[in-house]
Amino acid sequence: MSKQSTPDEVGESSPQSTKSTKVAVSDKSSGRKRKHDDSLDALVELLSKMHEDTNTRLECLSMRIGYEFDLTKAQKDVYDLLGTIPGLTMDQKFDAGEIILEKVEHLNFFMRLPECAHLPYVMRVLEKRRAN
Repeated sequence: MSKQSTPDEVGESSPQSTKSTKVAVSDKSSGRKRKHDDSLDALVELLSKMHEDTNTRLECLSMRIGYEFDLTKAQKDVYDLLGTIPGLTMDQKFDAGEIILEKVEHLNFFMRLPECAHLPYVMRVLEKRRAN
């Protein structure tokens, strides 16, 4: 004899099974959402870090480009100034230019000297170079 369920019994078991199913589904979906949020946060953090690194590299490159431009201008200025000093041979101008441009300190010092001090400074650095 088979036992048939009455509508009340079906109604009683049905809400319970529906409730447990809803809870399980809700737990699974919230777990997935949390994992999704965590991975999304990690992706956003990674992209942010890449953005910062790119900005740092671009800033470094722009400074180098600016430095190269300034250095080229400084080289031209030094050789122009050396060209105005009477009595220097071409070799002395080249040697003095190399010495002055070796260090920023030499360059800054030479560029700030009054015109009358250029020849004595150049002769001094050339003599120091010969001594070494």
